[in-house]
Amino acid sequence: MGRPLSEAELVERAKRGDQDAYDHDLAVALALPQNALAAVAVAVGVPYPAARFSGSLLAAAVLAGCVAAGLAGRARAAGLVLLAFLRAPPVVGHLASDLGEGTALALAALWALAALGRRWFLAGLVAAIALSQKALGLSLGVGTLVGVLASADRRRDLPRAALGVAAGLASAVVVAVFVFRDAPLAFVLRPYVATDETQSGTKGLAVLVALFLLRRRLGARPAAALALAGVGAALAAVLSARTIALRTEVRLALARDVATRVPSDAPLVGYSFVASAWSGTLYYPPFVALWEGEIARRRPPVLYRLRVPAKDGPVPPGPAGYEVTSSVPLGDRFYNRDEFPRPLLLETLRPPR
Repeated sequence: MGRPLSEAELVERAKRGDQDAYDHDLAVALALPQNALAAVAVAVGVPYPAARFSGSLLAAAVLAGCVAAGLAGRARAAGLVLLAFLRAPPVVGHLASDLGEGTALALAALWALAALGRRWFLAGLVAAIALSQKALGLSLGVGTLVGVLASADRRRDLPRAALGVAAGLASAVVVAVFVFRDAPLAFVLRPYVATDETQSGTKGLAVLVALFLLRRRLGARPAAALALAGVGAALAAVLSARTIALRTEVRLALARDVATRVPSDAPLVGYSFVASAWSGTLYYPPFVALWEGEIARRRPPVLYRLRVPAKDGPVPPGPAGYEVTSSVPLGDRFYNRDEFPRPLLLETLRPPR
């Protein structure tokens, strides 16, 4: 695999990977707690490679605390269930990585203990903060609303939950604006509009489930509520399938277009859907460390790259020993997991003469 990268090389590689303001915006709006922890770790002197794991390390501590609190308190059954869940390999695997799922799991566990203890201020606070971690708050918010409406003292619990949501959202906005220089309104709205990254289209099903659980308070008969939930789920499935089919077709069309422009014997830096119509060597953009060495060894005479240009940003460098010699606009296209068309470029890179 070659020598380990130094901290300076890792930092520089991270900067080079920041090619698109869209990806930066998503990282802020959908992984804010995790990135804020990493920023604090770097600020206090934690080495950059270790700081990447600060979210997962704190998540592991929070989850362990949640299990201990559940076992020591009245919610022992919940503590045992949570412990069994955490022992599952996928959960432990996320906690051993720098991905956003570990932090999201910790927030979900903290919210669950708060809801079980009927601490609705804390539940609302966690749900609002979790809105910026994989958009988890979209689901936890529905759970908070269901719990408050099902409470025997709704007049007291509803204001407490609302105050917790306001406090959590305000704190997240402050961090996003002053630490990551994001726009307040765009930050708040982004989890709702970036539906492909957050799967927020499934949140309608959560609302239907909540209605079913509240059928007695809403005066609906169980059979009617179940039928309503079934019809809603069917409609949501049809709409989701239609949306996925449309996005799949436009990406296949883009793959066919790329196949007419890039010869199959030249490497291409692009996402995996391109392989549906193009049969050359495809290098996945986020995993530069895995293929940059191969490029250096093979030294192909020409290299192609699909890229969404950043607004008023410089052209990011290619692999060592290559420079961009030409750029062909492909128009506004759906690329990677985009929710809307964005300008796309097909760049040609060659060794400098």
